[in-house]
Amino acid sequence: MELSPEAIARYRELERTAPIRPRSVWVRDRFGGADAMLLCGTIGAEFDTWQRRLAALSAADAFFSQRIGLRAVELVMDELESRLRAAVESEGGRLLPRWSPGYPGHPLELSREILARLDASRRIGVSFTDSQLLVPSKTVTAVCEIVPLPDC
Repeated sequence: MELSPEAIARYRELERTAPIRPRSVWVRDRFGGADAMLLCGTIGAEFDTWQRRLAALSAADAFFSQRIGLRAVELVMDELESRLRAAVESEGGRLLPRWSPGYPGHPLELSREILARLDASRRIGVSFTDSQLLVPSKTVTAVCEIVPLPDC
């Protein structure tokens, strides 16, 4: 789908004004029998409020804000994973790529356990609803397993 110059300009304007407040928390722990890093990243509740306001006014802005939020939270998680990978490698280990609850074989309910272990509600304002949604909406929980490198 090719966007018009006007649509591209509007997307960039929204991207510049989006209230993105990146926050993350992590802990090294045992998870599923493996040494792992438990991660949570969010761009904050302010984004949800902004996004709802835009969605009420324009379907196009709702679409654009959704994309902006998804990209922003993935950047938060990529940065966090990169920093943790460097720390684990400096200790002689290897950090496997992250996976999140909801991937095949990993129930969404695992997010509740990850948030509890991270104390994410108190530390960065993230919660898990009874309907298995993360709040704020642009929030990701993940696990990166740690594999010790063999001595050579």
